[in-house]
Amino acid sequence: MSQPGGFACSWATREFFPEFMQLFLLKMAKEFDFDTTVWLDKEILPDPPEGGRHILDLVAKLRTVDKHRLPVLPTVMYLSVGMDGIGEDTVIEYFGDWEVMRFRYLYVGLKSLDALEYVSGDNWLGVALSALMNVCKPI
Repeated sequence: MSQPGGFACSWATREFFPEFMQLFLLKMAKEFDFDTTVWLDKEILPDPPEGGRHILDLVAKLRTVDKHRLPVLPTVMYLSVGMDGIGEDTVIEYFGDWEVMRFRYLYVGLKSLDALEYVSGDNWLGVALSALMNVCKPI
């Protein structure tokens, strides 16, 4: 089942990737040379044997401004999940009691962001994405 606005958000994020990073993850955006962005095919991350498969909608490969390293900066934009708005999360996999993998990623949870803050901003991507954000502050 596709997310409401999923295609439009994917297109907008691809078209306005530097603006997306500057809007939500400014500190990280300063590290990248956006002129080198290459969009890769969808990635499937299997979780065998019982687990589901995860399709990453957009995968960008780009150089850092220092041009010597090519780090991975996993970032997720949730369309219908809010979490804490903008933050980081960790997925930990165990084999029994032994931790075998720790995966940290940044996220933008649109449902928890204040639409009024972004709709009045000067970043047009923020204005467009504000339609998927929270209009009323939680009590």
